[in-house]
Amino acid sequence: PTRRSSDLTKRQKLMAQFDCHMRACQYSMDGKLICVGMGGDVGRGKRAGDGKVLVVSTLKPSLEVVKEVKDADECVFDVKFSPNGELLAAAAGDGKIYLYDCLNNFGLKATCEGVPEAATGIDFTADSAVLQACGKDGSLHYFDALTGEAIADGAAAHKDATWDSWTLPVGFPVQGVYAPYAKAGDVRAACRSRDGSLVYTTDDYGCAKAFRYPVVRQGAPPKSFSAHGAGASGVCVTQDDGFVVTSGGTDRCLMQWKRVKAADRKSTRLNS
Repeated sequence: PTRRSSDLTKRQKLMAQFDCHMRACQYSMDGKLICVGMGGDVGRGKRAGDGKVLVVSTLKPSLEVVKEVKDADECVFDVKFSPNGELLAAAAGDGKIYLYDCLNNFGLKATCEGVPEAATGIDFTADSAVLQACGKDGSLHYFDALTGEAIADGAAAHKDATWDSWTLPVGFPVQGVYAPYAKAGDVRAACRSRDGSLVYTTDDYGCAKAFRYPVVRQGAPPKSFSAHGAGASGVCVTQDDGFVVTSGGTDRCLMQWKRVKAADRKSTRLNS
């Protein structure tokens, strides 16, 4: 499999070959590192690389691997750097979240346990103190990011928390992304814009949608865009909110969308 890193404005790519399927990745806050979660060769059994986490340097065109760790027994579904840059979290198919110490050569700092089946998505609070996780069954779980201990009644305790990102397709601020007729799992991925004004989703029908954030009312009207084949599996935004990237399932395509704000559209019309 090939890892591709692209400059979306210049449309340039860096590529590196790895020996296992890649399921998740994220840049560090300074852009100097990329964390890659490995595994997930669906339908073909387990492989040696399942559960592996790679830390890749972007300072060289070759995308050099500077650290490799493997503590999970199953594939890694999601990875996140904490906002303060001190932690790296990896959510795995064994139902655990592994917390690595970025300041100590990515040594294992703590393990969060108790997510049913598989931990499929994670987010940090803005102060890097709390981690929320989504289970494969759609359940929400909360953990102390320093100790890995589960937080009882975490949803109520952190209902007013400021989250550095929101990439879970479940939870109070995104409950309105489900249409009245939707079933669990129809919305495959979600990602809030960095300015907190929008949330983007992808779904089983290949659609990319944009909602105002938070979206708590069922049936809230989105802007909907069709590009992918049957099923769009992921969505993310760039740090400056300038672009949205969606990934397809069976079509194996990445789609790049440019966010144009209303004021910019008006200016373009006036100048044309």
